[in-house]
Amino acid sequence: MCRSNTRRNSAYNIYQERNGRSSSGAQEVHRPGSSLRSLGLAIHGADVWRDGKPLNVIDFSSNVNPLAPPRGLLPYLRKIVGLSTHYPEADAISARAALASFHGLSEKNIVVGNGANELIHLISSAVPKGKALILAPTYSEYEQATIGHGLKPYFYVSKHPFDVDLSDVKIEPGTSLIFLCNPNNPTGKVVKRDAIVDFQRRAEAAGATLVVDEVHMDLCDQEEESVIKEGLENTVILRSLTKLLGVPGLRLGYSISSPEWASKIDAVRPAWNVNVLSIEVAKNWLDSNFIQESKTYASRERTYLSGSLARLGFEVIPSHADYLLIKIRGMTSTELKEKLLSKGLLIRDASTIRGLNNQYVRIGALSHRKNAMLMRAIKELLA
Repeated sequence: MCRSNTRRNSAYNIYQERNGRSSSGAQEVHRPGSSLRSLGLAIHGADVWRDGKPLNVIDFSSNVNPLAPPRGLLPYLRKIVGLSTHYPEADAISARAALASFHGLSEKNIVVGNGANELIHLISSAVPKGKALILAPTYSEYEQATIGHGLKPYFYVSKHPFDVDLSDVKIEPGTSLIFLCNPNNPTGKVVKRDAIVDFQRRAEAAGATLVVDEVHMDLCDQEEESVIKEGLENTVILRSLTKLLGVPGLRLGYSISSPEWASKIDAVRPAWNVNVLSIEVAKNWLDSNFIQESKTYASRERTYLSGSLARLGFEVIPSHADYLLIKIRGMTSTELKEKLLSKGLLIRDASTIRGLNNQYVRIGALSHRKNAMLMRAIKELLA
């Protein structure tokens, strides 16, 4: 189906930068020798540490399961901490086997990482040096990883309200890697499975590996759009177990791919990259009932937050995940973050995310009591 340039331009904002344009007009960012921070790349949420100690705050800035950790997990960790006197399995094979069994796959399809972040970097180091396409606004680690491993990122940036039509996305010649977050962080938008399958065919024809980051899919109300069961070639899917279980400090993410791509990741993965406690959690705490209960709870609290924020005059971007992107009024995102922080409440200032500005914040759903506290605090600030 032919789409006019007018429609294309109205739907998307293609970034342009002072240091040049690519053939498609998409922004390229690559300055060898520059530090990542000097590039002005986005920082992450969950910034709760000061002088080696966690702040006494309620953290809405990180997208962690609001129903987690499951009952009994923390006592279990205290019980097994003695295992830390041993080196973990060099390849975390027992965790891989448990995750493979949970998804009905072979352990040859699974690689376990020190969080999904490590896998993003390992994948970026395993592809041929070339260009990397990143669909933005999205998770900032893709940009940092691609630059850090010698790739040249360029961006297809969707405009407010951030819906993505993959048929409009052009893959430039020389692209070796593509990152698609689904559901997307920070928008909570979901791309349909069939659209991803079609896009993957185009990526493969262009010689590019597609990474589908499904870290937030477990708590998504459209999990049927996952591509895990599609068996896509030259595609790597990312998931996170410790985010799902509410213990992100343990750091356990995993990739799902063909055995061939798993071998590529393994070839650049350091030994003992996953600690012994995380391996034990993967072996013993995968629970479909807990995941379903968490998904229901997260959906309910997202609905509560969305309605409450809308009544306060904020524009809430429709989301299918356990977090919300909000366009605020009356102050900047940085001002709102600092004022709430003074009340012991931490939200994500989204102005540091490529494609957004100081009108946007992201809020992760927590328990209903905590969510109600946040709504009261924002209402007081607006009074």
